[in-house]
Amino acid sequence: MNKARDILITIGFVVMILCIGPFDIFFHGFYCETKEYDQIYEEDLQSLPLLEQNFEQVFVPQKRHFAGVSMYLAGSETETAGELLLRIYDEKGTCMDQALVHLESVQLDEWHPVYMGKRLKAGETYTLQICTQNRQEPLHLKLVDADYLPEETIKGNLLVGYAYGESTFDFQEKTLIILFLVAVWLFLFRKQVRLPFIQGIGGTEIARFLFLTILLTWNYSFNSMNHGNEAFVDFHARGETLVMGCVYAEHGGVVLHEYGLGRYTDIKGTLSNYTTDFLTDENWEHGYSRTEPMIAVANHPFTKRTCVVGNTIRFANGDAFVIEQITEKKKYLYLALSAEQALLEGKYGSLSEVQFLDQEGKVLKGGMLEDYESQYGLQGKVFRTLARYMEFEKVLTNLRFLCSLGTAVIFTLLVLALAYKYNTVLAFSFYLVFWLSPWVVNFAHNLYWVEFTWFLPMLIGIICSIKLEDKRYRLSCYGAVMIAVLGKSLCGYEYITNVMLGGITFFVLDFVNAVREKDKERGKLIFCTTFWFGLFSLLGFLLAICMHGKLRGNGDILAGIQSILEQDVLRRVGGGEMGNFEPVYWDSLNTSVWETLGRYFHFSTEVLAGIPGNVFPLLCSTPVGIFLYRYKKGTINWKDVWMYLTFFTVCVSWFVLAKPHSYIHLHLNYVLWYFGYVQICIYIIVKQVLGKEFYAL
Repeated sequence: MNKARDILITIGFVVMILCIGPFDIFFHGFYCETKEYDQIYEEDLQSLPLLEQNFEQVFVPQKRHFAGVSMYLAGSETETAGELLLRIYDEKGTCMDQALVHLESVQLDEWHPVYMGKRLKAGETYTLQICTQNRQEPLHLKLVDADYLPEETIKGNLLVGYAYGESTFDFQEKTLIILFLVAVWLFLFRKQVRLPFIQGIGGTEIARFLFLTILLTWNYSFNSMNHGNEAFVDFHARGETLVMGCVYAEHGGVVLHEYGLGRYTDIKGTLSNYTTDFLTDENWEHGYSRTEPMIAVANHPFTKRTCVVGNTIRFANGDAFVIEQITEKKKYLYLALSAEQALLEGKYGSLSEVQFLDQEGKVLKGGMLEDYESQYGLQGKVFRTLARYMEFEKVLTNLRFLCSLGTAVIFTLLVLALAYKYNTVLAFSFYLVFWLSPWVVNFAHNLYWVEFTWFLPMLIGIICSIKLEDKRYRLSCYGAVMIAVLGKSLCGYEYITNVMLGGITFFVLDFVNAVREKDKERGKLIFCTTFWFGLFSLLGFLLAICMHGKLRGNGDILAGIQSILEQDVLRRVGGGEMGNFEPVYWDSLNTSVWETLGRYFHFSTEVLAGIPGNVFPLLCSTPVGIFLYRYKKGTINWKDVWMYLTFFTVCVSWFVLAKPHSYIHLHLNYVLWYFGYVQICIYIIVKQVLGKEFYAL
């Protein structure tokens, strides 16, 4: 009986997963793109009187969840009786669905939705048949030129829109819901699930890992704990668009170079945020003049080279016009074309789809990618490869979700390792901060910063410290941390001191404890492990510099490294003469470390969701007060003191060693406090509140 019950429960979970995922049975709505009537030239519009005969149009649904059609009906206002009968047939002549529209309930000369055809499949051919019933006067259907027809129509000229339902759950939500169902199933059958190759890991442990990961990922993807944080919508877009610039460039057929990041420019302008669009005001609509045969494009060196008098613009519908005159005004170039009347977007399509041809008829590049040479750009190379297998319209959200998921996985593993090595209170403090910090949340999904690469060395370090006695683990961790630091450095050198020091943090804490306990053998082992771990981290960093230097020096590694040092490193860490840098950097080079560090004790945001930034100095000083109080009573826990000092050192390392960068990037670097320092402050305070039985933890 129990076995049959378990089988039924499992089948139920599998069915739910299939329904949410591959079968995608949950969808809603009637979403239809239709042509605006004022976007159709009168000469391209005809009226077809329909009374007794049938009208047929052949179409192919382009997406799943076909929901029906939207009709533009015209007729006599005095004759509203009768019905409009619509039938859909497949290629075999089988009627797939039909709908009866009662004309007395229809507002003529407007779009009217007709729900039908839910069984239709994307990619298959169908015939839409239309006829009238019980009507004395003709009903006028609107026929249009082929330029206005949607891509579904393959035969016929009826002005019609094809509607689809949208999936109730998007890719991110589907993934998280499926993971949640798997976690629940694992928890229910935790006694039966055991991993064969990893001792001590079963259903309970895997379910716990999934639950914690899902909670973090959800918040990183949707920022559900802090709706007031408006920065999350377009957080650090200038950096992230260096990644998306390469994705857009590849999609537009622009040749990519060896660098993984770049600033992309097309006729819209330079991609530095996600709000760039064509000119729209009382005289212009999406770059088209409302009154003259002109278009407006961004004023940029690229467009000046491409948009030349005598060159030709070919629109999405295939029509082409010669550029006759160019007027330059600040942000835009206004191109007068050889057309006879103002162009309509409804006929000619979006300006994003135009092609430029030179006077010999050669197609010119539709965009330009300027390499971002300050780093190798590994993240850009990885993400643009993944983007090839995604719907282009959903690339940004899907890639952000993968970043959020990766960050959540690393954080969850780190938290579980902390619980194993230390205690649940410390693990809880880290998880709470990773979950509720507005800074951690805002960086977690960002394609440029790839936050999970920051904490991977720390995770490897704590695993190595747990398995310190096992030589195989130590050697594996040496190789792993070299790869981790290499990957982080190839994605950018920012915060590299925090990243590398974070990797050895737990060795330092263990070494201090070994010295206090006078355990010489263990102290020697920890010291050697720390040395080799740090050395391999440094090797990863140096290897990244060499790979970057090869690109920067056009094959000459030494020349490239010299360029990196002179133009990037000294600007961030200080050094050299101010005359070698632009005036915008002079204040940051002149300021003291003390002044720079002081700026970061005045938080510009909440410390955690619901905790205002002005509490941060109190959060920092409270553990010190607790230490003094416990020292006076003779019950001080020195492990906590060393934790506090060690993580403080890790977090401020970039403030100190990269003072100019920290002075300028005040809008970014608050996140460095979350490399463990905020967590430790909370940990110490929570232990004090919980009582004396927790002092020794």
